[in-house]
Amino acid sequence: DVVLITHRDYREVTANKIATGHVVFLRGGLKVLGADLEELLSIRTFQELLFCIDTEELKRDTIAEQLTNSNLKRDCPPKARLQLCLTANLKFYL
Repeated sequence: DVVLITHRDYREVTANKIATGHVVFLRGGLKVLGADLEELLSIRTFQELLFCIDTEELKRDTIAEQLTNSNLKRDCPPKARLQLCLTANLKFYL
C-alpha cells in the first residue's frame, strides 16, 4: 500500500492514470492498494509517495536504508519526495 500526496485538484486526474490496484480518495491525495509501483512512478501529478509499512515486523532503519539504496528516487517525478509513513501516522492524511 502507498499513499500519493497530490494537490486536491489533481486527485481525480491521478486516479484516472492508475490502471492496477484499488484507489481510495483521501483529503490529501490517494491511497493505492496493490498497484504496480512502476506504473505509479510514471505518474507526474503527485508530490509525495508514502510507503505504508507495519514496522512491528520490520526495522525502520533497515527499510529506510533499502529505500535509499534503491532506484526509486531516480524514477520518481521531479521534485517528488519518498518517505516512510508509519501506519499510526497515516491518520494525518485521512
